[in-house]
Amino acid sequence: MRFLKKYWRAFRGSSAETEFPSIADEIEPTEPIARYIFSSSHYAATIGRVKPAAFMPPENLQTSVFRIQGLTDNEVWSLGFRHVATPGRPSLKARADFIAESVDDARLVLRFDNTPPRHTSIVGWPPSKDAQMSRAQVLAADSTLNLVPADTD
Repeated sequence: MRFLKKYWRAFRGSSAETEFPSIADEIEPTEPIARYIFSSSHYAATIGRVKPAAFMPPENLQTSVFRIQGLTDNEVWSLGFRHVATPGRPSLKARADFIAESVDDARLVLRFDNTPPRHTSIVGWPPSKDAQMSRAQVLAADSTLNLVPADTD
């Protein structure tokens, strides 16, 4: 993980280096999306599974995700370290990768705002926690777990 933190620090060095390739406003159904995970209780590493809790919306009913089309794996992690892993927040532990169509399958909507770059929100959550959990289960089932790579130093 130190390697990624060093990479991120170097990556954010100048404004030209910190920009990720731009992306179209329209989200294609097969486009890959990432949800960054900070709690080990939101995944089961031993079986490589993302748990529905990783997708449950906060009080504002907007689940933060990022569009990762055209990025290398290192760039996807850099995006998370730069824009999501902020001081005072628990360490970034993993991410859930899925395709945009999964959001539609869960009867939810992706709203692209690009603030920070490539940021998108999953919206349309119902107010009931049971209904939210049902939709989060769909997203979790369609996701692939990616753990933060081990330190390569």
